[in-house]
Amino acid sequence: MPFPLTVHGVGNQLYLFRGGKSFRFGPLLATTRDDVGHVVFAFAPDPEDKASFTVEKSLLSWATPFEVNFMTGGPTASWRRHLTYRLLWQKRSGAQLEMAWCYRQDFIPSEGWKEVWPRNIAGLIRVGIRP
Repeated sequence: MPFPLTVHGVGNQLYLFRGGKSFRFGPLLATTRDDVGHVVFAFAPDPEDKASFTVEKSLLSWATPFEVNFMTGGPTASWRRHLTYRLLWQKRSGAQLEMAWCYRQDFIPSEGWKEVWPRNIAGLIRVGIRP
């Protein structure tokens, strides 16, 4: 795993830990489990927090002229590009969390640009924590 991350409640606060650094999200309100047993945290960000989540499409896309769907014979992608999702979270204290994920997106002529979540090529590509 390129980014070993852990999320834990410490006292009544929720933290993200990575590589000896931590980022405090805010007060932990509840901890539950989803229908498959994963831990789900409910928290409240501090009132002064500033967070943004953006999506960027790559400037370049590439043709896939030899793409063939051998399984169903259905439509195939004629072009591909990358999508990058960025989370930037800043605390009043100056602490900052930056996370980025990269996924491939396919263009199918009859359907347009499609998300390709199950076959993502990169997933989480960057995690930065500044105190």
